[in-house]
Amino acid sequence: MLSSTERDRLKNRNSKDTKSQIRASNDARVKRKLIHWLEEDLDDVNLIIEKLREDQLESIFTDNNVYHLLDIISKIISIRDFKPVLGELGNPEEWKVMGHPEKCRVIDADLLDQLALATGYPGDFKKFVVGDGRGHTQPATEMDIYRMALLAYSLRGLQALYLLGTGNPVVSALLYLPFLHDPRLKDHIQMTEGEMKGIARVAMAVKNTEPKEDR
Repeated sequence: MLSSTERDRLKNRNSKDTKSQIRASNDARVKRKLIHWLEEDLDDVNLIIEKLREDQLESIFTDNNVYHLLDIISKIISIRDFKPVLGELGNPEEWKVMGHPEKCRVIDADLLDQLALATGYPGDFKKFVVGDGRGHTQPATEMDIYRMALLAYSLRGLQALYLLGTGNPVVSALLYLPFLHDPRLKDHIQMTEGEMKGIARVAMAVKNTEPKEDR
């Protein structure tokens, strides 16, 4: 995608020897190419995967492709500031969002257990930070809920380790929704009034929230 010159200038963009005009010009060129890849090339890749048989594609993809693409997705999620939602399904008024660990500075000790549950990772969270980086969480907005719901739909059941763990009430609501819409099953599902309110909040967020488009 990048020419050898563009790649070298990008790698060395912070060098003292790189002139500001050259850096700015190269930045603009690589951004245009990135936008083209996101808006056009990715659609073609998806079309190829959808239309060709799996046995035709099996020899093309490697495990490293999976790791590389997930690394790219992780970086874009951070850039777009997606925040995981924490809370109980039956208490939607108290749902909170948690900041990204690498962007935070102070730990909220009361949420360590929820953090471990949400990520599924029982590691040392003392270096992790929640909320806005000042040691507290923020109320979840409808946009936060909308993003988690669409991400869960897009992953088709694959849990994103950080965002879509078992402690995320949006994921819990999405698991219940298909059953509640099935007349054969909905009368057999026992849920509290609070859980129904949580599911309703997710459903309304998905229906009424417009995706963020900044470009």
